[in-house]
Amino acid sequence: MPPSAEGESFGRYRLIERLGSGGMAAVWRAVVDGPQGFSRELVIKRVLPLRSHEPEFVQLLIEEARLSARLRHPSIVHVYELGQVGDEYYLAMEYVEGATLAALLLRCAAVGHPVPLGVTCFVISELAAALAYAHELRDADGRPLEIVHRDVTPSNVMVASSGGVKLLDFGIARAADRIRDERTRAGVLKGKLGYVSPEQADGLPPDRRSDIFALGVVMYECLTNARLFQGSGMDTLKQVREARVVPLTTRRPGVDRDVSAVVHRMLARDPKDRYQRCEQVVAALAPLVHRFQGDAGAVREFLKEIDPERAEHTATSIQLRVDDVIPVGAKRPAPVAAEPVAAEPVAAEPVAAKPVAAKPAAAKPVAAKRRRPGDRLLPWYVVAFAGGISLALAVVLVMVLHRSDAPRAPAAAPAAAPAAASAPVHLRLDGTADAEVLLDGKTVGRLPLALELPRLAAGATRALTVRRRGFRSVSRAIAADQDLELTIKLAARPAAPAPAHGPEIENPF
Repeated sequence: MPPSAEGESFGRYRLIERLGSGGMAAVWRAVVDGPQGFSRELVIKRVLPLRSHEPEFVQLLIEEARLSARLRHPSIVHVYELGQVGDEYYLAMEYVEGATLAALLLRCAAVGHPVPLGVTCFVISELAAALAYAHELRDADGRPLEIVHRDVTPSNVMVASSGGVKLLDFGIARAADRIRDERTRAGVLKGKLGYVSPEQADGLPPDRRSDIFALGVVMYECLTNARLFQGSGMDTLKQVREARVVPLTTRRPGVDRDVSAVVHRMLARDPKDRYQRCEQVVAALAPLVHRFQGDAGAVREFLKEIDPERAEHTATSIQLRVDDVIPVGAKRPAPVAAEPVAAEPVAAEPVAAKPVAAKPAAAKPVAAKRRRPGDRLLPWYVVAFAGGISLALAVVLVMVLHRSDAPRAPAAAPAAAPAAASAPVHLRLDGTADAEVLLDGKTVGRLPLALELPRLAAGATRALTVRRRGFRSVSRAIAADQDLELTIKLAARPAAPAPAHGPEIENPF
């Protein structure tokens, strides 16, 4: 049966939108209709026609359905049924309105907005709780199923527009008896190379501590907006085997030490040095979630900050990736980080600026490009391409600025001018206590703050952002060639109403 077009029927489902595909299956947003005009939106994961006649791939889908049917946790995407239309098998799955964590990280890189500590700790804690549930699951006779997800990656995490977190795709997870069978398949590594554990890279069977390592990689990337392990296939595998982890404080200066300690323990090379159970990860994160005010409301606020128009027009769709088994040594193009862009300024109380040494140049807000309502997050390859173009332009700009900084001999210039141009500038900031300060998209500390910065060319500016949970952020351009003293008082945000939680509605079909 050829792939259905959008709007066509597939059994009792209407296929609305194709969300993605891989070498094994295609994923569709669909609707199932009931009596009296009742309908329900869900996701259909179909085995591709080419694979439908291969018993091995059909068996994978059947096992995924059997395993997923046992998983009933609020932070795990539900699988409703396994079905067959003609000679095609499919899974009917829960539809989540939101975006993958991978898409959100790309957006954060594009706007120069790292994921807040509270949001990161909350998201990772929710995922750890979901994994703890799966790891401890038992069969009807009380025997441990010893489930290991083995594919904990940002593309397998959904962040709902409501602020919830969902782990999906247990498609390559296996119970202990299936793991033994797979050892005979030499040269094959399950999962994405940048997120496997060192023991998996060494060809050893994974256990729950492998999921903890992968979760640590995800947390590291949320905090740094950068891939931890990347390169060609073999180079990535080598990095994983050696567990080369740049200290978190190097990638994100000023990060809380307790947060850094949790991340680095999850990323220990020796499984014995990691947390042994996901319940321990949840316990370690609990005080951090509380300290940094991480909850579903913080997630919703974060989504508005990085994409305010999207938050107002929440007609978004799930973005699923269906990946094949990855042969060891397979090469994939390394992603290119997008060049940070200054965040769009938000209305707040006036910012009082008074120059210390000289009158600053007129500040002009640096605004991120606004997208039309309903637009989706850009695919990774579009952002990567744009990032490459931006990098090239940045190099040209640096060369131009370098030339403009070269000593010249204007008629009225004093003899000491070249030496003064190389002197650092001093920036003193005060205002709302403990507010986070970012310069050109990078966190540099919290208010009050005094900085010594390189002096840039005359007329050059830096993008300054000041933000704090519960307050409206302020973004503006400041002179980069003069000493400045700024007082920034953030305006408090109105409290968001608490979401109403009702009983979960089971699938009526």
